[in-house]
Amino acid sequence: MINTKKRSVFAVLGLAIGMAIAFAVSPALAEPGQNGQTGVPVVKAGPLEISPSRVKLVLSKSGTGTCFLPVIRLKIKNASASDARIILFKNSFQVIDELDYTWFNPPGNRYLTSGGVALSEMQDGQFAESFTKEKDKFVTVPPQQTVEAQILTDPAELPVRHKKVEDKGSEMLQTHRPKTVALSASIGIIGLDNTLQIVPFSFSDLPVTEITVK
Repeated sequence: MINTKKRSVFAVLGLAIGMAIAFAVSPALAEPGQNGQTGVPVVKAGPLEISPSRVKLVLSKSGTGTCFLPVIRLKIKNASASDARIILFKNSFQVIDELDYTWFNPPGNRYLTSGGVALSEMQDGQFAESFTKEKDKFVTVPPQQTVEAQILTDPAELPVRHKKVEDKGSEMLQTHRPKTVALSASIGIIGLDNTLQIVPFSFSDLPVTEITVK
């Protein structure tokens, strides 16, 4: 998936050059690592260090189905000596649990919302346009400071728009208890001297911290 994102970014850059957009977006790949003190996985994305702080799944009965209502929290630290402005790409988020059930997956991410860091509405293949069309949505993170982003299905949306699996006998509601997930997404960064980056990042075998049944 990361390779697909990378190809998409390059395609957008080629179009941007052809249209004489006066800035360059630098694509990059996040570097995986681990916090030596806590053991929490960390990825380095440009000047940022990204680590998960919560992976929660709420299972809710709706008619003959079971709704998936995930909550993902990410700590994003600016490890550089200058301000970084950031945005997360809504249509890059993919979360699949170890039992092969999808929590987030484009294009079904239209009803995602966030706190702490804004979500870009740009479609895959158009992420670079966020730097001009959504520049007011970018969040500034000062040097050595951390912001926490929470990504979830908008609770204000009707249940019919939530991720739903047919479950007439409520078996999934009662037994679906994954222990880990794989998560991938992309983040946009405006750094020192207006350096622009789109960085895909991912985590594998990420522990599920909480499962709640409504």
